[in-house]
Amino acid sequence: MAIDKLYLDLHLQAYELDAALDRARQLLRNGRLGKGSTQGTFFKHAFVLHLPSGAIVRFHMVPNNTDKGAPMQIVLNPNQMEKGDSDLLKEVFKTLFSVSARLIAANMLIRRIDVCIQLGLPIDDLVIDMEGVMSGAKVWVNTNRKGYVQTIYMGDVNSAHHGVAYDQLASDAYKRLVGEKPSRSKLRDSAELALERKTGRTQLESRRNFEKPLTFAELAQIRAPFGRYRILELKGDAQKWDASFSGYVDKVRLRGVHGARAHIQEQCGKSRLVNEQLLAWEARLNAMAAPWWKPEMYAASLLETLRDSAAWPFLKVTA
Repeated sequence: MAIDKLYLDLHLQAYELDAALDRARQLLRNGRLGKGSTQGTFFKHAFVLHLPSGAIVRFHMVPNNTDKGAPMQIVLNPNQMEKGDSDLLKEVFKTLFSVSARLIAANMLIRRIDVCIQLGLPIDDLVIDMEGVMSGAKVWVNTNRKGYVQTIYMGDVNSAHHGVAYDQLASDAYKRLVGEKPSRSKLRDSAELALERKTGRTQLESRRNFEKPLTFAELAQIRAPFGRYRILELKGDAQKWDASFSGYVDKVRLRGVHGARAHIQEQCGKSRLVNEQLLAWEARLNAMAAPWWKPEMYAASLLETLRDSAAWPFLKVTA
């Protein structure tokens, strides 16, 4: 289990923000920072720091809406960082804030945190759902041109807790294409569940957005981040499925089990024959619950997980 993405809010006085922006522009002119896109950031300015490992840190400054959010935000991916990366990050942070750097760092708050695990199976072989979300809150399933599943979204992206699972091999291939650092290198060494029956790797992320940002001490209270997730493993006999059951499985991917039932009953009615068929399909699907999926294995607090990352030498002043 690892922290895949971390959004940190920095609450600054107006003069501190102005000074940090001036220094960031100077670092940009010197080539120590790069210019980042502000699209989707809700900030007017974005700067990028390339770490020695190839990981990236983003600095967002001056919010579009001053009534919401913090004056500045730092976005980093602890899962991609390696030993020594924090040294450069600390150096740039001190340059941005000079003598007040330590005090500002000690008061950083967590706006969003994503925790991830790696599963050693293709995502197309899995049905992943998050228990307790409304049937209407399942966002979408993304597929490639051949109809294979590439991404599954669970819950509303605007909700406090939602999830996503995606094809890690395809994601890493795209990152290499655009010059970004892939998340992991070797499946056997890095996947928590290396079920190498078939070639594939799935990343499952549990994402939390906090309307009221948390301190690092409060983060220690959040445990078992995957407790609400259910995983079904579609067995290798899929070629023997009848067309109707195959269609039902795809309805479950798109709508969830309860949503698929409601949609079929709306389309086909609630006759005894329809309900018997639904019960048979649901029993067949439930029998595919992955025996290896034990979410209680991932019960460490998010703070403990963050302490194990290469980002901790930079973050530990906050604890």
